[in-house]
Amino acid sequence: MKIHEQFLNDYSFVRAGNEFFNQGDADNAIAEYNKALELNPDNVTAHHKLGFLLYQVKGRFDEGMTHLLKASKLDAQEPRIQYDLGMAYMHQGKLGDAIRLLSESIQRAPNGFDDQYEPVRMRLSLAEALIAAGQSKQAEAPLLDALRRSPSHPEVHYRLAVTLADLGRTDEALAFYKKAVSLNPRVDTSAALHHLFATSYLKSRRFREALQHEEKALALARSQGNEELAKTLEEHVALCKRLIEAAK
Repeated sequence: MKIHEQFLNDYSFVRAGNEFFNQGDADNAIAEYNKALELNPDNVTAHHKLGFLLYQVKGRFDEGMTHLLKASKLDAQEPRIQYDLGMAYMHQGKLGDAIRLLSESIQRAPNGFDDQYEPVRMRLSLAEALIAAGQSKQAEAPLLDALRRSPSHPEVHYRLAVTLADLGRTDEALAFYKKAVSLNPRVDTSAALHHLFATSYLKSRRFREALQHEEKALALARSQGNEELAKTLEEHVALCKRLIEAAK
């Protein structure tokens, strides 16, 4: 009887869920965490893990958000909960809430925890939210911190390129861009970055370099299915070609 009661403890189901979670078995992990909540509706770990799995892995956003909010209510100071809730808010476009929670999670856990909450990744997420909110200047600090921690991280170099280009610091941005693509060419995904480079080259009447970047921006926009942006970039490509012809 004593062994049976111990087995039914909610933490036993959480431990079982964690085993499935670590193996990448989301469905069985979800089942075990739900069993834990049947015994203890206030088990914060079960709510947190369910929130992450349902939101980020299964795409069941409403259910996932319900569990993340409950976990936050039970433990508002836990940085891993703050981080996952912040990421959910960023997905929803609630950038102010995302920035606040992601910033607090980094302040409380500056060195992160594990691969899921890795310190460079946490800073990249915060920078992404800041850039999306039009706060490129504020994004520079977490990116430089990430660069200090991982000097050869291609995405850090690329995000710094995006940030500095947006701030008009084109020469610095180009240096970070070249380093990023030398480390990993697949990191080059921003049509906006190439358009910013092209705009800078146009101002200095370097029309061929501008055309190269506008064509790259156009190719990226098309590959990402952004037809509205592609139409705009087609006009910029045509302008560059006209300027090149006129300069002959």
